[in-house]
Amino acid sequence: MPARPNFSRAFQALFGTDPQNIKSVCLLVPFASSGLFKAFRVKNYTKGAIYSSGQSDFFTFIHTRMGSPFAGDAVLHLKDTPCRYVILFGACGALQKHFFSEKELFLIDKAHVQDSFIGMLEKKPPFEVFFSDRSLFQGLLDLKNEFPIKTANCLTVGSLRLEKNFLNNTGGFGCDIADMESAAVFAAAKSAHLKAASLLFATDCVTSFPLEEALSKRNLGKMIQKTQKFSLMAYEILKLFFLKR
Repeated sequence: MPARPNFSRAFQALFGTDPQNIKSVCLLVPFASSGLFKAFRVKNYTKGAIYSSGQSDFFTFIHTRMGSPFAGDAVLHLKDTPCRYVILFGACGALQKHFFSEKELFLIDKAHVQDSFIGMLEKKPPFEVFFSDRSLFQGLLDLKNEFPIKTANCLTVGSLRLEKNFLNNTGGFGCDIADMESAAVFAAAKSAHLKAASLLFATDCVTSFPLEEALSKRNLGKMIQKTQKFSLMAYEILKLFFLKR
């Protein structure tokens, strides 16, 4: 069914592409780089007012920007497009040193919600939990014998500046890693009747790694290398899952 004219114009303004160009699988990426474009075979990349998008061989690549509002809104906008599957790919921080991995991609089972800046400032506990789509989660997990995939529970937070103190003061509420988008993507996908999953790679151990050090030129260079490596891995996982179904 063709998209409504007003919706089509608004969507194109926001995403830089017509909604009918969106494929059934969408990869949401909070940050974008030339390395990601290459790893995910992205072509025809265009910029909208908020989001940017491009096409790979079997999915649409969407740069959402960082944080729950951007990622959650992107998923809601995809409701009236051909999209049926939403995969979030991005970075996270391990909450314990023993959980930090340089080799594994984390497949998120459930995401605890504390993406409120004020909630973190006042050290309030998570107020909700959202799950990845069960069939999509299990299907990706079934590939763990072929790829280094590890399941994890995630705490979705709302501030990089407050993250370390918040986690050190609260203990992380039993979660394994922290990110800034997974809970919003799962919640929005549930509302929009889309299937969502989250594949994340750890850049550091949040509770022991100062933000200033994480943002140093040396560590940003390491993060770019990690992003490239895990992007190639994620592409192969998604290719095997979606093209051989």
